Parts: sequence; structure tokens; C-alpha cells
Amino acid sequence: MAVDSFRFDGGKTWLDLFSTLGRRYSSEPEERLLSAEALSGWLIAMELSPREAATERDVFLARGLREALRNCTAALLNREPFAEQDDRFIREMLSYREHRTLSAALTLEHFSSPQAVFAEFAEQAIIAWQHPENLSLCAEPDCRRAFRDPSGRRRWCPTPACASRGRVRAFRQNQPQEAHHD
Repeated sequence: MAVDSFRFDGGKTWLDLFSTLGRRYSSEPEERLLSAEALSGWLIAMELSPREAATERDVFLARGLREALRNCTAALLNREPFAEQDDRFIREMLSYREHRTLSAALTLEHFSSPQAVFAEFAEQAIIAWQHPENLSLCAEPDCRRAFRDPSGRRRWCPTPACASRGRVRAFRQNQPQEAHHD
């Protein structure tokens, strides 16, 4: 899958993971993590390529983590409890955490494995959840993507299409109904 098919505008790397599934609520969602190669391409584009190559098991874990983080974020923003299976999956991913050290050039070493990257995403999410006022869900019913919103004032995610559709819908709703003459 081409890198340009991925989106990197969620405001945090863990939020960008959500965009690896496009058109989530349509009749034909678009899975973008179709293979280990696609996952590797996405990790490279995120500048998080681990030393170990991604495997098909890593694709399964990435998709599972994406859904668990997305479900928990939506639950948090809707003031609902987390589903037990999502909580359990996130905790499992945290078991892959690793300590990375600084190199002599003051850069962090690469993660050793894709699972270590996933653990980083899980940890980032947990930290972000401590301040849910900095997160929002897109108001578009067919999107509902979580994104970083420190102002708390945005209605739509950074996708231009969501804001355009929402504004057009609002404009049309505010127009007076024309009388139909037969």
C-alpha cells in the first residue's frame, strides 16, 4: 500500500493508527494494514521502523490494538466504561514495553520489534486519556475519528471532507424550505 494512502493528521502517533482503517462506518470499510509489508511501510512513514521486520502476527496485533484504543477512546469521551476485552488487550500490549537509550548523537535507538512500537502507542494513549479534554471525536456520523483537540472547540477531524460535509449539511438545514407548487 502506498504511503500516501495513510493519514498522519491525528495529532499523535497513536491516534494516526486509527486512520489505518478508512471509511470505518461505511458498508465497505477500507483496511489499509493488509499485510506485513503495508504495516512496515506505515511504521517507516511514521519514522518508527523497528529493527525486526513486521510479520503477519504483527498485523493482527496492530489491528487489534487499533480497535481496542479506538473503542476505549470513544468510551472515555462518551463517559462509558471500557470493555473488558479492550482493557485486557491494551494491557497485553504494554507487556512489550522496552527501555530505549540515547545514542551518542542524542537520538533514541530504534524499537526492537513492532510489538515494542505498539506498547509505545498504548502508553501514549493512557497518558492522553488522563486529559480527555484534549481529545475529540469527529462529528461526522460516518467518521467518528478521535483526534487531538487541545482547544476543545473543533467539531470535525482534520479530514477536509468531514468539515465540508458537515458545513454543507448545516447550511442546508438552515435554509428555508421552498414551497412546492404542483
